Amino acid sequence: MRGYSTWEIHRPVPIDDGAGGQTITMVQVATARGDVRELVGRELIQAQVAGAEHTHTGYFNVRADIDRNDELHRDADRLLVLTASVTYPQPFGRLRVTARRVEAGG
Repeated sequence: MRGYSTWEIHRPVPIDDGAGGQTITMVQVATARGDVRELVGRELIQAQVAGAEHTHTGYFNVRADIDRNDELHRDADRLLVLTASVTYPQPFGRLRVTARRVEAGG
């Protein structure tokens, strides 16, 4: 998963179920190019020791429409966004996301 690639951004949206309740559906809201990498070596050990659940870190254009709880999809990869923060002030900043892998279908 190294190098820049295009990711689909899916956002949870509540949909009325017709019986007075709601269900949550993931809806694609945008695409964004980003560099997403799996944690390895020292990063992985530090995350495990700290009890962090994230398995991937990614960098996107600061204008990318990515929020916490969105999912990033690319081919068979599905990642749940845990945090999204700007690393430098605009216009030269990057959006840094931490994410964890999720299984298809949930």
